Amino acid sequence: MLNISFELTATTFDDDNLLASGWGDVRLSPTGMDQAKKLGERHSGQYMPDGIFHSDLKSAEQTAAIAFSVKANVMYTDWRLREVNYGDMTSNPLSQVNGQKADFVTQPYPNGESYNQLLVRLSGFLNEANTNWGGKVILIIGGPDIKCGLDYLLNRTPIEQTVAEPVVWQPGWTYELA
Repeated sequence: MLNISFELTATTFDDDNLLASGWGDVRLSPTGMDQAKKLGERHSGQYMPDGIFHSDLKSAEQTAAIAFSVKANVMYTDWRLREVNYGDMTSNPLSQVNGQKADFVTQPYPNGESYNQLLVRLSGFLNEANTNWGGKVILIIGGPDIKCGLDYLLNRTPIEQTVAEPVVWQPGWTYELA
């Protein structure tokens, strides 16, 4: 069994401006840098995960580096942990993108991808992680769309439901993969 902890990436400049980043390579805002430090502090007194995984986008890389700089030897980058590619809707108002997510479960965003495409790549990541890290604890740092994918793939929450519900921040979520 693979035990998974999930943490949201820290706040970016796009988040501060209420814009949808998708695959946009956006840096953490000062608020996000502070959140990343607090993420590391939250985990400093806990059992350290065997591996820390994040996407190759700046926001996830910065979150992981700030939070876990002393554990750099257990950090891994995987592009499959990116958010959905919003294509032409990247950098549009977050309210507009969030209001249309259910429309792009099977149909890709214009010049982007669908949630089903995200699920395929996330499923591939999880299968590989289970093979290589089964019996261990990993931490995934990702955006709200990755959490939606984890809820669908591991908790069997319908994808139409999980993409339609706002992701409300909390200090992490846990999942198990048998």
